[in-house]
Amino acid sequence: MSLIENLRRIGDHQAAAHPTLHELAKFCTVGLIGLFIDLTTVVAVKEGLGLDTRLCAVLGFCVTVSSNYALNRRFTFTQARQAPLLPSYLAYVGANLLGLGVRVVIIHSLMVWADLDRGYGYVLSNAIGIVLATLVNYAGAKFIAFGRIGRGTD
Repeated sequence: MSLIENLRRIGDHQAAAHPTLHELAKFCTVGLIGLFIDLTTVVAVKEGLGLDTRLCAVLGFCVTVSSNYALNRRFTFTQARQAPLLPSYLAYVGANLLGLGVRVVIIHSLMVWADLDRGYGYVLSNAIGIVLATLVNYAGAKFIAFGRIGRGTD
């Protein structure tokens, strides 16, 4: 048996033994892709248009939320593939708006208390805000968007 086959077998065993942890790991993997898209958008808007960091975060969210929805629907939450598209998408965006609220509060706090709006500090404050909003977004995706509400059964 090859190394890759062994690793796949170990991964399958761990996923079966700890399904929520495995799901969270997949959610975070999708989130890393989203982090790249989001921060690229934030930097482009901040550097190109000179907009306020908090507004840049909202624009980054708008660009990223749809790609994260599609990736999470396809790869993270297996039951979500049967959910009606529009209700689950709207529930996902709504749930992630809570995470955006957490992110903007963190960004604002870091701007005021740690002066992280100078230079490229805004990138760090956005990254910290995204990381701290991840658990809110995961709970919203799991229990709202891809749970009963997103499936249209509530």
